[in-house]
Amino acid sequence: MDTSGRKTRDPRLDVIRLTALFFVCATHFFLHSGYTEAPLQGPRMIIMTVLKSLFIVCVPLFITLTGYLMHEKKLTGRYFKGLIRVMVVYLVCSAVYTVYARWIAHEAAYDGSLLHLLKMFAGKLLGFSGTPYAWYIEMYIGLFLLIPFINLGLEKLDTRRKGTVLLVILFILTGLPNLLNVFSFESAEAWVHPRQITGYAQLVPDW
Repeated sequence: MDTSGRKTRDPRLDVIRLTALFFVCATHFFLHSGYTEAPLQGPRMIIMTVLKSLFIVCVPLFITLTGYLMHEKKLTGRYFKGLIRVMVVYLVCSAVYTVYARWIAHEAAYDGSLLHLLKMFAGKLLGFSGTPYAWYIEMYIGLFLLIPFINLGLEKLDTRRKGTVLLVILFILTGLPNLLNVFSFESAEAWVHPRQITGYAQLVPDW
């Protein structure tokens, strides 16, 4: 806190933002570079797989940062009004993308009468597909609505030990299935072409 009473900018948060932004770009590189169709063979592919596993934490980094910045939010009407700004931004972006898809990109799905376009806009808007990657908004709404209640619960954890136990339980529930329920032991081919395997062995509870 400086002499004027305003909070100073924490450069460490900017480092996290920039790191997460770079990881987003790197993750989409793997998505569009042909990596997912290539067989997992040789040291180069192993290195790339390790890097992909590192870069995939981009969205969790942003979510963690959001939680840190909003850990003091209280259950008030003023807080929930903040969701209106998010929805307005989503509405505007969806409208802009619809205009772009219809009259600039000439996407076939948006062709037709004005009534068809309005129905398309309304359906995609409600389905959170009005713009590419609009599912982030859908995810953020749930997080936004839960934050005050999560803060209330965390206030009851009056010791560091209780907080540690909670983190361990959360990791077991959400992390272990993603780490262990991804292997197939049916054949050696599953280890060479993991993307082509649709069934995996369940080693820990998944729900």
